[in-house]
Amino acid sequence: MSLESLKSSQKYRDTFNQTVLLITLTTIVSLTAIAQSPDKILKNAVKAMGGEKALRSIKSWRVKGTITDLRTRCRQLHGSRPAAEFLHNVRTFDMRGLETSVGYSGRSGWMRDSRDGLRTLTGLYSRDFQAEVAWRNNRWLDYKKEKAKTALAGPVTIGEKSASSIALTTSKNVRIKMYFDTGTGLLIREELPAAETTRIFDYSDFRPVNGVMEPHEIRVTEGESKFFDKAQEITHNSQLNKALFDFPTISNEPLPDIPMLLKQVGENEDEIDSILEKYTYTETITRREIDSKGEVKDKDSEKFELTFTRGNRLRRQIEKNGKPLSSGDDADETKRLKNAFVK
Repeated sequence: MSLESLKSSQKYRDTFNQTVLLITLTTIVSLTAIAQSPDKILKNAVKAMGGEKALRSIKSWRVKGTITDLRTRCRQLHGSRPAAEFLHNVRTFDMRGLETSVGYSGRSGWMRDSRDGLRTLTGLYSRDFQAEVAWRNNRWLDYKKEKAKTALAGPVTIGEKSASSIALTTSKNVRIKMYFDTGTGLLIREELPAAETTRIFDYSDFRPVNGVMEPHEIRVTEGESKFFDKAQEITHNSQLNKALFDFPTISNEPLPDIPMLLKQVGENEDEIDSILEKYTYTETITRREIDSKGEVKDKDSEKFELTFTRGNRLRRQIEKNGKPLSSGDDADETKRLKNAFVK
């Protein structure tokens, strides 16, 4: 073999070895990223956001900014007043004259808008909103203590960013998905259930606020609705009145005394029963048929007397085909009513 051939062969082997080494290192890095446990990813995220101490130091936060409906391009001011210390949350915004507020008082969720008025959140919507409020206040910092479970949901790409996804299931079986930028470790997307749909939050434009990386741009997708939320001001630990989160009062009149209200309701029902016991009426049922000539004829009839006793309606037959019941039928009817009343 010539010297030139040996040099060419050696150069090929060097190039091949370098390529294999590069592929091996890339594979190791990729496998390492994939092999990260949910707990490791969450700890890295806490560090990227500013550290656990800084996150736990936030007892309340206030956000002011603008919200844009991406379908109609309508742009309005909004404000939210979440409070981590009391596990409360209030969000208020106005879109083209439809003012909406939704809040959680620590006991129940409520919603009020200028179209449908004030109402209490119930069912799945209430459960999911309560889970979201707890999530907003503590994120995943206490997920083990709260007996939530985490699982890797696999690597994904969001926009042009590579992300690791984790599914967190609360003790009340509410499933929340989180997506963390593999480069920065920051949370760039959340998926939270909202009754029959899923609310998706995409976060960007992170800036430090009191040592905590806060997203100043949020894209919210819920069904066909899409909003762009741009924060102008984020304030931590401002003084908030707890009454902000209470179920709103429609008027300045105080709420009634509940025990007294229930007593009055009971007395009213007793009075209605008393009035009903003085009321009686008769009911006649006539069955008709069409004969062979097409004429309508009465087939038979029954007449009943209806009275009320202790809130129960008693229906007693008194006639059949226009004649009083026989002594035997009357005795059977009396026995039937006695048995029904005993039950």
